[in-house]
Amino acid sequence: QQAGGPSDTVSTASTRGDQQQGGDLAVESEMYSEEAELLVECYVQEVEFMLNTITHLDETLDDVLQLMNLQLATVRNRVLKIDLGLSMVTAVIGFASCVAGVFGMNMRNTMEDSFPSFMAVAVGCFALCLLAVLGVCALFHYRPNFVSEGGVGGSE
Repeated sequence: QQAGGPSDTVSTASTRGDQQQGGDLAVESEMYSEEAELLVECYVQEVEFMLNTITHLDETLDDVLQLMNLQLATVRNRVLKIDLGLSMVTAVIGFASCVAGVFGMNMRNTMEDSFPSFMAVAVGCFALCLLAVLGVCALFHYRPNFVSEGGVGGSE
């Protein structure tokens, strides 16, 4: 065969085609890698946005929990204040009941038949109970922070 014959032409054309195909593959590969980089950057931005949103929500949740704890502490203090007042009134009423019990026993003494003595003890016990209730009400009205000031049951 002669040089430059039909088989030589075919092999040269196929070599050029292979080179062109290789060049096209390199260009396609570069385009795909750029697209992949763009997609990865987009996903990274979305993940950063989600992370910032989650961080913000976590901080907001912490703030809301602190606010709820403060509100619950306020309600708990009010309940304790009312409980303290009722305990004080109960102690005074208990003392008055003790006095009434002593005078109501079936023991003989000189005051059994004396109506003025009965009225003095009854009115005294009633007045003591009334003063205790009014005193506790006044204490809590004029000193609303009585419990939290370290007065009774508070910490200084």
